[in-house]
Amino acid sequence: MKGWPILGIAIVQIILLLAHWFLYSTWVALGWPMGHEALVVLRGTLLALSFLFVVAALLGFRLNNFVVSRLALVSSVWLGLLNFLFFGAWVAWGVDLVLRFVLPGSAHLAVRPWLATALPSCVSANSNSVPPLTGCAGRTTMRALMLGRL
Repeated sequence: MKGWPILGIAIVQIILLLAHWFLYSTWVALGWPMGHEALVVLRGTLLALSFLFVVAALLGFRLNNFVVSRLALVSSVWLGLLNFLFFGAWVAWGVDLVLRFVLPGSAHLAVRPWLATALPSCVSANSNSVPPLTGCAGRTTMRALMLGRL
């Protein structure tokens, strides 16, 4: 019975790793061409950010100080932004699929970098209330986890 929390933490961490991997692969496939060093930095940054929420939540159960509080704040804001970017990546792949059928030959490849950078900002411009709400939802979830109410 003591293994259930570890299993739950592992499942949450796997979901977060998959979401960050999807964001990374979308940026690499659809984004502007980047050098090897920039890809390594992007990969490392997203890998570190994928562990941030679980680390902050686990530290929040044991410690209650300024550093843990700020780590929880940063992780919850990042999770809200990740949620937003995750759905933007799905929209980008959907539009890329439509462009494959609409544009002749490999002309859709020239549009891909614009697609990866423009669509998340277009989605945010059309739904002004979504980014603050996702950030607030992430912060509320983190607070409930820290207080042991969730």
